[in-house]
Amino acid sequence: MTDYLVEARQYNSWQIPVIDRDLTTPPVSPSKGDRYIIAGIGGAWSGGTINDVAQYNGATWDFATPLEGWITWIKDENKYYKFDGSTWSEYLGQAGTTGPQGATGSQGVTGSTGTQGTTDPTGIAGSTGPTGPTGAGVTGSTGIQGPTGSQGTTGPQGKTGPTGPLANIVEDTTPQLGGELDAQAHSIGFTQQSATGDGTTTIDWKLGNKFYFTFGAQNDTFTFTAPSKPCNLILVLKQDGTGSRTATWPVSVKWAGKVAPTLTTDGNAVDIISFYYDGTNYHGVASLDFAVPA
Repeated sequence: MTDYLVEARQYNSWQIPVIDRDLTTPPVSPSKGDRYIIAGIGGAWSGGTINDVAQYNGATWDFATPLEGWITWIKDENKYYKFDGSTWSEYLGQAGTTGPQGATGSQGVTGSTGTQGTTDPTGIAGSTGPTGPTGAGVTGSTGIQGPTGSQGTTGPQGKTGPTGPLANIVEDTTPQLGGELDAQAHSIGFTQQSATGDGTTTIDWKLGNKFYFTFGAQNDTFTFTAPSKPCNLILVLKQDGTGSRTATWPVSVKWAGKVAPTLTTDGNAVDIISFYYDGTNYHGVASLDFAVPA
């Protein structure tokens, strides 16, 4: 089979979304740029291999063999899929950071005292012996008290004991874990920041990893306040009722493929931007036009 280079994105993990992954033959009337993960090599797809990414160039189909680690959005399923070297499977994202350990629970109620055992009967008292005669010796006088000795040197101070447990994790503004945190059958949530644009918006990522932004009646220029450590960040962008609003990004934002995304122009449309902050730059990937499938 002949391999074709679809685009420079071939060596990046995040790929342009595809329409479907279940077709075994190409659609009857494709549009230029349509992309599919092929499930069969019927018809015009005979030049490809199952699991290839097929892209219509306006006249014929080009095929790209996926690399292990590729991730793409499947539009008709509204899900991410990842290629593991042999098959495509649903991708649920990286595991979240383990949260801090919960506070120690209150002490249990003390159990009731057991029944006292039976007291044995008192034995018979023995007879009292005869009193001996009183001695005739005279008590001697008290001797003179000796001088008080000098005070000894003070011993070294003992080690400081361990700090008691926190009543609430909020009391520690810089908590750290000594190991993995097991949340068991519980979720770990984040407080979502939100704002409506007025033309210039500053997002302070130190206040939370999630931000919901609604465009006002104009385009918006963003400024980011960096978090303290590398982390993953999510920015939801919603158009106002008019739509066609655009965003201007900080220079520290680096986009996949070196091109900033074109936001969905429909009124009230929703796009989601995912960033990985490495301590200096924000590496961004856009997932566009979230809606219920037609």
